[in-house]
This record gives sequence, C-alpha cells and structure tokens, in this order.
Amino acid sequence: MKITNILKNAYELFHGAILTHWIGSILMFSVIYFLYVWLMPIIFERPLTELFSLLSSPEELNALLASGSFQIKLMLFVLLIDGIITPFSAGCYQNFDGVTKDKFPTFVNVLAHYRSSYTAALLQYVFLMFALRSLLGGVLGLLGFPTLNVALSLFLSVVFSLTIPILIIEHKSLLEAMRNSYERVMHSFFPIFICLLIGGLITLLGFFVAGLPVMYAIIFSIYVETKKLKTN
Repeated sequence: MKITNILKNAYELFHGAILTHWIGSILMFSVIYFLYVWLMPIIFERPLTELFSLLSSPEELNALLASGSFQIKLMLFVLLIDGIITPFSAGCYQNFDGVTKDKFPTFVNVLAHYRSSYTAALLQYVFLMFALRSLLGGVLGLLGFPTLNVALSLFLSVVFSLTIPILIIEHKSLLEAMRNSYERVMHSFFPIFICLLIGGLITLLGFFVAGLPVMYAIIFSIYVETKKLKTN
C-alpha cells in the first residue's frame, strides 16, 4: 500500500464532493459554535465574559480544571460533539462511495445518517469509543502513565478509523465492522498511520470547515485500498 496512492485518490475524492461537504462542514461548525456559546458558561460555571479572567488567575484555573464536576461536564460536551460529527462523517463516506461510482454527491446524503437505519449503530460506536478511552484514561491516570494514555488513545483512533465506512458501505454489524477495521489497518499500519497523521494536520490547519472533509477523504481512500487488498 503506497502512501502517495492513498493521498492522490483522497484528493480526487475530496475534489469530487468539495462544495457539498464544505457546505455541510459550515453547517456543522455553526451548530457546534452555538452549543459552545450556550454550554461553556455551564461547564466553566461562569459567564463567557468572565472566562478570560481565569487566565490571570492560575490557581483558580488549576482548581477548576482539577475538579471532578468540570471534567465530567467537559467529557460529556466532547461526547455530544462526537455524536453530532459522526453521522456527518457517515454522510461524507456515502458521497465518496457515490463518487467512486460516478454518482453526483448530494447534501441529502450528508444529513441522511442523522436518521437512518445506521444511526443507532453510529451512536453506539461513539459511546463505545468514549467508554474505551475513558476507561483507559482512568486506569492509566491512576497508575501515573498519562503519556501512555495518549498513545493508546491515538492507537484506538487509528485501528478503528475504517469502522464507519465498513459499517455503512458493507452493511456490517458494529462489532464486525470494528473487527474488520482493526484487521485491515494492522495489515498496513505504518502507511495508514502516516496518511491519517497528514490528514490530522490538514484538519488542524484547515480549522474544521476546510480540513475535516479532507480527513474523511483520506480515510475513505484508505478504506478503498484496504478493501482491494482484502479481495485480492
């Protein structure tokens, strides 16, 4: 599996659905920004206008970050965001599958999996990954291995990165899709990790709206390449 082939195919997929997915990304960003403005005062227990005052009070900030209530609320906020983004990613993969078959990408596909036969499985995946990361974080945090926690969390993200394309394109059950993702990624872990790392950097530089569709295009390109290897 060549990294250059994955990135080249990802570019073609991205370009084939660029306008549709950028509009979808802008919509997702708007929803998430609204939730951020609405929920941050609840999470930080103070109005938004007073949040900057925490930066000038390190002791107060550290006390807040260390409090159990803050950590729980922050984790639930992250879970909520994952629950919003994941069906969007499934819609992007649906469009990319269409692009490979010379079909026109649609905005209907982008929103389709907020209410489809796969919605429950997508949300179960979000909760399962959240639970795995939380369990690892709790155990390794107590043992004093925060760096190992970050590494294992990253490993989970990589090995299960193909779960959603497998789920919605091949119509697998959630656990079967996760198992298939693990097997396919481990077969070519290094080039896949490098491609996902590049996708992650592009996403950060593109600040979600421009970068996220690129990441999904890379993941779907990896999915296509690993599926070829599986059938050969």
